Amino acid sequence: MMNKLSQEAFQAAKSFIEDKARTVDIALFRHEFENGEPGAVEDALSVYQNDDGGFGHGIEPDFRTPASTPIATTVGLQHASEAGLTAESPVVQGAIRYLAETFDAMIPGWPLVTPAMDDAPHAPWWNYAHEGMHRGEDPAEWGNPNAEIAGYLLDYPTLVPDGLTGTVLELVAENILSQPVNDIQMYVLLCYGRLLEHPGLPDRGRMLDKALSATRAAVDHTPEAWSGHSFKPLWAAPTPASPLAPAVEDVIDANLDYEIEEQRADGSWLPNWNWGGHYPEAWEQASVEWAGRLTTATLRSLRAYGRIEGI
Repeated sequence: MMNKLSQEAFQAAKSFIEDKARTVDIALFRHEFENGEPGAVEDALSVYQNDDGGFGHGIEPDFRTPASTPIATTVGLQHASEAGLTAESPVVQGAIRYLAETFDAMIPGWPLVTPAMDDAPHAPWWNYAHEGMHRGEDPAEWGNPNAEIAGYLLDYPTLVPDGLTGTVLELVAENILSQPVNDIQMYVLLCYGRLLEHPGLPDRGRMLDKALSATRAAVDHTPEAWSGHSFKPLWAAPTPASPLAPAVEDVIDANLDYEIEEQRADGSWLPNWNWGGHYPEAWEQASVEWAGRLTTATLRSLRAYGRIEGI
């Protein structure tokens, strides 16, 4: 018999979100489960958006710089997409304008990490200088965030300058097809997973085949791994329609069972990582923000897989 989240447990999660989560995650929960207005998500997102259109201010809780960065802007666009915001949204218009204006032909693309990240509390993996190089110089990392950004350029074509989308699409195809399967990293795969949601994507078939093979190689299959920082199957396939879902079909039910069992007594789901003692006060705040975000995202996935009683 399929294990499901009880209504009592769902209500506990809802209470946690309402009491502890950020305004943006509350608005996203209400949009998903209570027919909340997309405008409430848009208003909440605007708090994290700068005058240049980019996002900062800790919208990605693991780095706190107020400055705009490409990776934070992709997080803002993730939320905008979840709420169904269109090209008419000023928040979306600003984000796409920022990305168009910050494309760096020398990379070519957008950097994963910027120097501004070092100016505020952040997780150690967001250090600008990391293991002897500036982050983003490694071709194995390049797909994060570039592949995801390519997807947003496709989402909002009327906002993108002529020629940019085609240039970026050529780059993302070349990148994934040139990487050894076992070298493609988890977060890069998640970015390609979002891009591959577009059925008309040029060279989609070959990119999808490569992404599926890489996901099968990278995903973690056991609860022992899921309790630590790992590539959970549900991250690869947050819904059954996710492009990477075929790569995890043999283990997704076990991961859903695991997540149901892992819900905390207060209704939340917690991050399976930490900052290793860096910036302890900032991590205390970030961990609560992540709990709100992860609780909202987990409920969305459980609903998508029919794993919540009565919903």
